[in-house]
Amino acid sequence: MLEQSERRIILVRALIEAIEPIIDAGTPYAALSVERIIRAVGVSRATFYSYFKDKGDLLRAMAEDLTADIGEGSEAWWRLADNAGRDELREALRPAIDAYLQHRILIRAVAETAAYDDQVRETYGALMSQTIDHLSAHITGQQARGLAAPELDPERTATWLVWMLERGFYQAVSIADPDAVEPWVESLTDLIWRMVYAGARPELRRAAS
Repeated sequence: MLEQSERRIILVRALIEAIEPIIDAGTPYAALSVERIIRAVGVSRATFYSYFKDKGDLLRAMAEDLTADIGEGSEAWWRLADNAGRDELREALRPAIDAYLQHRILIRAVAETAAYDDQVRETYGALMSQTIDHLSAHITGQQARGLAAPELDPERTATWLVWMLERGFYQAVSIADPDAVEPWVESLTDLIWRMVYAGARPELRRAAS
């Protein structure tokens, strides 16, 4: 028998799949009623409130689930091979990008709600901080092996990169046509390659120029 926490995860994922098309059709998350949400997924009001305090609590739960998916996708970047080049970096970035694109509609809703909801902003900020920590640790490890620019401050560099990526995805990639996404991936790869890796070795710096 499933534990309540496991049932909650299953319900959150079902709600993500049900809510995304509604938002995509033009209804902002802020305008959604709990009644419409539960009708979309086919659960009772009692069931909904047994797992979530309100729809803000639901949004926080969905944000955690979506960010976890992106975080899992990012593992390919954190495990980038020591002999990896620019092309390998691009492919290591792709799983996280694909996870973002799969749920970009709801992720936009989370980012927009965070602008005025303190609890959603706190949750979103904490999730971003986890990504910053992972990237900072990756840069530190690469520097120790002579594979990342030694002059970089890992924590500050990771903070700049993660928040730049968050805004870039929100402002550009999340609204791009599918056939326009690949150029954004290429430019993102160039940005990270030049900033983090190419500076460690003069020959790579020249090759990236």
